[in-house]
Amino acid sequence: MINLYIVGVAFAVLAGVFIHGRVQAAKIRKQQEEIEFVKREAAAVAQELENANMAKNITENNRTLSSKSVDEQLQSKGYFRED
Repeated sequence: MINLYIVGVAFAVLAGVFIHGRVQAAKIRKQQEEIEFVKREAAAVAQELENANMAKNITENNRTLSSKSVDEQLQSKGYFRED
């Protein structure tokens, strides 16, 4: 009879350990999903910042160039024929 109790207790302990492991695995999975979401969000923000800086630089360059400078740049890149 005592052996039956020992087997029951051992089974209960193993079941508890199994359930605890499943709960912890679910928590880890949820945290990994959150980490991936934050990484994707950070990458999107970094790309948006890079695009904004590029747009700012393009706008600044276009404002400060004179028509002669524009012609010189186009000619240096081969877009104008040399007369």
